[in-house]
Amino acid sequence: MASPIASAPFAAGHDQVPLPQQTAMDKPIDFGPVRVLSVEPPIFLSGIPYDEYVGFAGPFARHYGNVDAGFIIFPTWSIEQPGRPEALRQRLLEHVSRYPNHKFRFICNTAAEAELLRGVGIPALFLNKNFTVSDQMFRPLASATVEFDAVYVARLVPEKRHELAAAIPRVGYVAYMEFTRDDQQEQDRREQFRGLHASLLAQNPTHALLNEVADDGLPVAMSHQQVNAALSRAAVGLILSEVWPASLK
Repeated sequence: MASPIASAPFAAGHDQVPLPQQTAMDKPIDFGPVRVLSVEPPIFLSGIPYDEYVGFAGPFARHYGNVDAGFIIFPTWSIEQPGRPEALRQRLLEHVSRYPNHKFRFICNTAAEAELLRGVGIPALFLNKNFTVSDQMFRPLASATVEFDAVYVARLVPEKRHELAAAIPRVGYVAYMEFTRDDQQEQDRREQFRGLHASLLAQNPTHALLNEVADDGLPVAMSHQQVNAALSRAAVGLILSEVWPASLK
């Protein structure tokens, strides 16, 4: 990575645009998906949490400053939305102006996302983030018995459209709660989960949540091995989110 944005200059003629509205959480955001690829030199594979467009590079810079480091960044939610590529470019420019020794490469979940970033001068490749999923960890289990027609792994929230699975006789669900530091938002999400969970199973008595449920009515997080075992209990997996890349979490 020879320059802060790898190998290509930013396209000319792109004016700065207002950043999309930040989340209600305390800022700066200092959590999100990240994997250490190298310690010396430091190189990271990092997702974009909410609107923190440079991913882990932000908190890393606040702690370590302008040391030589590389960041491979991927969207965790679709950036095929008006203003998102421009906002990402603006945030990246702001970062590399302060930390010029930080080098970036972006990988995208769809060809359209990669084209949008290249259109604003950001070098990007179409390489879905799920290429990192290990086939040693997630694989068919020969000993498993198929109990469900389908399984759906997703947060139990309206945008994941669980109701579309109603016509399938037997469905298993693997759910999880998304972390937030905003107390009211956290409480709202808890209540939302309890309500949707009760409604979903009441309308579809042959469907089942495969997580254990804690005393507070919320799903207990599964290990990778437990998720793989749950997947092996179903004939097929479901993708029901309208914005498909975000469903591949």
